[in-house]
Amino acid sequence: MKKMVRQWIRKTTRASTPSDIILRAVREVKIDKKSIRSTAAKYEIPFRSLARYCSKIPEPELNKAESNFQFGYQQNRKVCKVDFDFSKEDSTKLGYCFL
Repeated sequence: MKKMVRQWIRKTTRASTPSDIILRAVREVKIDKKSIRSTAAKYEIPFRSLARYCSKIPEPELNKAESNFQFGYQQNRKVCKVDFDFSKEDSTKLGYCFL
């Protein structure tokens, strides 16, 4: 009998552009007034993604030296942390108390 896979391994390098390169490209489009397509080709980013980032990032965020803007996929926040020493049964009981 086969066991189920427990750890997912990424099989592609899509959407792996570093955030500093994305931010540099967005600054070039918005501040230096370059075209989205030429900037996307220069930084090797899909132009639709660059257009989405240009509309998503606010203007004050571009003027900062260090940006805290999050790019890409973000994992869900966890309800119970390991620090609480809850067992699986305890966390399930706690969850059902609030339904």
